[in-house]
Amino acid sequence: MIELLNVYFSVANINWKMIIASVLTLFVYIITIALLHQYFNTAYITWGFVFKIMFVVACAWLPVQLVQYIFHRIDPPEHVKIMRQTKHF
Repeated sequence: MIELLNVYFSVANINWKMIIASVLTLFVYIITIALLHQYFNTAYITWGFVFKIMFVVACAWLPVQLVQYIFHRIDPPEHVKIMRQTKHF
């Protein structure tokens, strides 16, 4: 899940292929658990478990994104600086 969030927040334009790939990824995860249920202990997958996973993902992903955002605002890349300068002319 963290990898998908990193991809979505690092690309400039999200297109339909990326969305379809993400939906298919989720579908494959669900189908794998459904078809191979004898290999997965699904008894512990509750809403509480899902919320805990979401919390862990947020704690692992959000600080990195915030630091990147702050650095981008403080010292933007060269192409952003150039684009800002060209808008003033």
